Amino acid sequence: LLGAVFRTASSLADSPVAGGTALLLAASSAHLARWTTSGMETVGFAALLALANQQLVLRRQHSLKSSLFFGLAVLTRPNGVLHGAVAFLLAAVWQRRERRERWQRLMGPAFLFLALPLAHLLFRWWYYGLPLPNTFYAKLGGDLPSLVPAGLLYLQRFLLSGGMVLIGASLLVLLARKRFDWILLTLVGQVGVHLAYVVWVGGDYFPFHRFIVPVIPALAVLAGVGLEAGVQRLNLRREQVVPVLALLLSLVQVGLSYASLEWRAFKQAVLVREERELVAAWLKSHFPADALLAINVAGVIPYRTGMPTVDMLGLNDRHIARAPATRGGDGTVFVGHFKHDGTYVCSRAPDVVVTSGGYLHPGRNAEEAIMQAALNTFPGDREFLRAPACQHLYRPLAEELRPGRFLVVYQRQAAPVAGSPSPLPTTAKGWFEYGLSLMQKARLQEAIQAFKQSLRLNPDHPAALTNLGFCFFDLQRYDQAIRIFEQTLRKYPRHFEALYGLALSHQKLRHRQEAITLWRQYLAQAPESPWKVRAREHFELLTGNRP
Repeated sequence: LLGAVFRTASSLADSPVAGGTALLLAASSAHLARWTTSGMETVGFAALLALANQQLVLRRQHSLKSSLFFGLAVLTRPNGVLHGAVAFLLAAVWQRRERRERWQRLMGPAFLFLALPLAHLLFRWWYYGLPLPNTFYAKLGGDLPSLVPAGLLYLQRFLLSGGMVLIGASLLVLLARKRFDWILLTLVGQVGVHLAYVVWVGGDYFPFHRFIVPVIPALAVLAGVGLEAGVQRLNLRREQVVPVLALLLSLVQVGLSYASLEWRAFKQAVLVREERELVAAWLKSHFPADALLAINVAGVIPYRTGMPTVDMLGLNDRHIARAPATRGGDGTVFVGHFKHDGTYVCSRAPDVVVTSGGYLHPGRNAEEAIMQAALNTFPGDREFLRAPACQHLYRPLAEELRPGRFLVVYQRQAAPVAGSPSPLPTTAKGWFEYGLSLMQKARLQEAIQAFKQSLRLNPDHPAALTNLGFCFFDLQRYDQAIRIFEQTLRKYPRHFEALYGLALSHQKLRHRQEAITLWRQYLAQAPESPWKVRAREHFELLTGNRP
């Protein structure tokens, strides 16, 4: 990839100085570096596009080689068709207008470009019964226009985490070049169309902007050409000035990347990865290899355990990928996280279910960790635990794998013996404990009634009031949760669990300043809380600073 960047920029500007500048800017991109080691297709896709554009620039026309690379890129990710389409469309319009060569000469390369993806599409249709990958349906089956605000935020964060250097320097091409040919416009057009596509689909969940990485090579090429041309127009000696500018911009790019929220999120992702390794080791030692696992994060944990797995987010599950899309209570949609079908998962009868994100939960004891896990579940988890066929078959287990951090799973039990139902509680304490057990099973409406009954018998019970608020929170009825948490804090100012819930509810409703104030207050007043790590993560996410 880096070799293609160097050769493309050197050929476009007819200067190795521009090539070296482009190479340095690409190599110093934290976004590109992070995804190089991910094991995913991201950088392979970027490399194929870079090689295709290199062939265009070197030959100044479409060829079988450039078409082959564009076609392979489409096989790698379907949205690669946008890049090839832009390249062929601009070539057809530009070359016809200037009459440099016959338009028909594009037909051979265009046929090769389309042949590979079309052959693969037909194979998929024949073999799977569907034209596109399962992940397409899982991630993009929602109301796409509603994802644009999330996509714009995604683009903004890319700019703030170092992307502004690449995009800003590449814009110098527009200012410094006196004359454009279709080759240069092809690079600009590919970047523009790709970024528009990323905004349209809402961006991505992971730090360091995986979806934008494929255009970093083109941006680096444009930046190298633009800097070289800009220095020339100022009549400065490019051999001396351009390398200094390239080095300074690279340092700025690195500085922005490692001072950004993306870097903090990446460090947290590394911690979560380590915890998932512990989770996988525990599962492997406690369950047989053929036990059926259900999990939201169908990555390292199924891989390490080797267990057959139900992917509850649907990326590897045909049924869930086609389930209706849902939104959070605040209207947000997380790409790749809004498809679920808990009743279907229940019908698969998994032996063990790992809810939430497959990481460890903080707590002073197992009960507290189970409550934390119940507050950080996906909608599909709650749906699964509320499914009538599963309500009495699963019980939560919690084991401390790190000091103060617990693994919480739900294990399938033998079918309960038929008989008379257990008698309902008669005391405030009994109703409270019954409410906790219902909450752990995601039977939230019933838990609400249990906590209310506990409060009728004993109005002076802050834990019952707080857990009532968390039930409304977990049902995504955040306004009601806020009222209950505020009521709790008026009566019991030092009940920090209510303060935690209040901060979290305001954050869910995007009340940024209120949430920041409450998180700062919580961290100052509850330094020994087992939930302080998660509170600090929320604070850093909102402010970008440590409390």
